[in-house]
Amino acid sequence: LSQAKGVDSLGLGSLVPNSPADWAILFAGVSLAAIFGSWLLSVRTGLVWRIPGLKAGVFAYQSALPLSTIRLYCIYATSGYALTLLHLALLAILYLVFVSLALGSVDFYVAISSWLGGGALVVLALTFPNAARNLRRYYVYYVQTQHGGHFWLYDDQFQKRLGKTFREGAGGLRWYVGYLKRMAPFHSTVWAVATGYLVYLAVSDWYLGNVAGMAALVVLGVSPMIWSEVTKGPKAALPYFPAFVALLLPVGYVLDAASSQISGSYDNLFWGIVIALAVVSAFWNVWVLVADLIPGRLSISNLIRELDGLRINEFYTYETAYNGNLVSALPSPVKNRYKIRFIETLQEVKDGYVVVPGISAKAMHMEGANWAIKNGDFSSDPELTRLIDSREIKRYAVASIKTFGTSRYWVQAYDVPSFRDLVLKEVHDEDRWRGRAWILDAAKLHASRQSS
Repeated sequence: LSQAKGVDSLGLGSLVPNSPADWAILFAGVSLAAIFGSWLLSVRTGLVWRIPGLKAGVFAYQSALPLSTIRLYCIYATSGYALTLLHLALLAILYLVFVSLALGSVDFYVAISSWLGGGALVVLALTFPNAARNLRRYYVYYVQTQHGGHFWLYDDQFQKRLGKTFREGAGGLRWYVGYLKRMAPFHSTVWAVATGYLVYLAVSDWYLGNVAGMAALVVLGVSPMIWSEVTKGPKAALPYFPAFVALLLPVGYVLDAASSQISGSYDNLFWGIVIALAVVSAFWNVWVLVADLIPGRLSISNLIRELDGLRINEFYTYETAYNGNLVSALPSPVKNRYKIRFIETLQEVKDGYVVVPGISAKAMHMEGANWAIKNGDFSSDPELTRLIDSREIKRYAVASIKTFGTSRYWVQAYDVPSFRDLVLKEVHDEDRWRGRAWILDAAKLHASRQSS
């Protein structure tokens, strides 16, 4: 770039990136500087509010607005999180101004314009055709992940059992390790091997640029996690799916570097191992999808299929929050096809069928249910509890249905259940058993009760 410009206006020619490793170092440094700067200038430190009259003026303006969506957006816009985004934007502008002065060649402007234009096209593709409204929604979701979590609902429970409370972002390194082992065991293993190989490359060819370049690749791979730790983002599957894509950066570099150092028949062996690992990983993912994820997600559809297959048009069930993701979630046109009677205990039923929802309080969909948080698993019916605990319920079941509560993977969708599973180690196979839904033959159960 300095050669293209012809003159190094600030005397910084030695700092001009001239290799992928140099650009990686520069990008990693700027990213870390932006993270640190946004944290330093965040409203949490109180620095911004020390500007004379700013805090009073902001709150006076908010109070003058009607309690409406406009005021809500205004409150969001003056929150610490909005200011953090503003600081990031200002730091990015300062960075562009600095490098423009130092590296202001035509090639540089073309590269930056292409990068910004490409990013704008991606944003437009994700938000089209209502870009402004959808961007506002992204921002509201961003704020809600900071203010709208459910950890505070568990304060009393955690305080009594563990002597402390937790907030969004809890879990640290233990959560990352547990999550990757559970959700992406093959990818995380390959990433660990690739990182080890990068260390080997850095040590075997020791000079500052090489070591810094390898370190930058590793930092870039985990930079979304660093950002999440700084901003205390929620640790759950949905927010983290895009974050873990960056882990493939060192993997791709190592595959290219390793293949260039292997020749002859060993090269075929190397790529054979890589392809075999990819195939095994794909088959594992398909197995998880078919055996766990799809059945858990289709619990309502499977309930309807079982009811219709057994020609059941009338059944009993419990009126409880545990039914919120089963009978209560039946679409109205479908629900109207059945005559549903609510009961408190199985003792009330002598014939017909009973739909029993999963009773585990640790299921993903029970995260925000106050009764489940306070009381734990559903235990209002002693007979049902006995049947499930002893596994005797299988004798009277005409159908068994997997739900979110039976899944080892759906539990990672929300941050509190995932935290309880991966960090506190509170979710066990017994809890997944208790998360299963059932259709019971009430007449068979009553006959057994009478005979005993």
